[in-house]
Amino acid sequence: MQKATCEIGGYVMAIRPNYYKDKDGHDLFWKMEHGMYDLAWSIGFCHINAEKYERRMGRKTAISIEDERKAQTCRDEEERLKQLHRKGVI
Repeated sequence: MQKATCEIGGYVMAIRPNYYKDKDGHDLFWKMEHGMYDLAWSIGFCHINAEKYERRMGRKTAISIEDERKAQTCRDEEERLKQLHRKGVI
């Protein structure tokens, strides 16, 4: 699994593994950012997943950094979607 910290549109995405990408190289976040899913659904998806990772931190495994990174990725994406909506992009 490839894990990376990368900057996308001013936001640092904590983790976006390649195995989530489709045959065109796009992951769910890209599809959300380009309006391929309903905005409210996309924001809710990010919000609920962030909460899931925050709740299980240190419970699934003793090392919580992975869940911290996943939760941060979801929180960053949630904010990015809101920003894109405010700008009228989606």
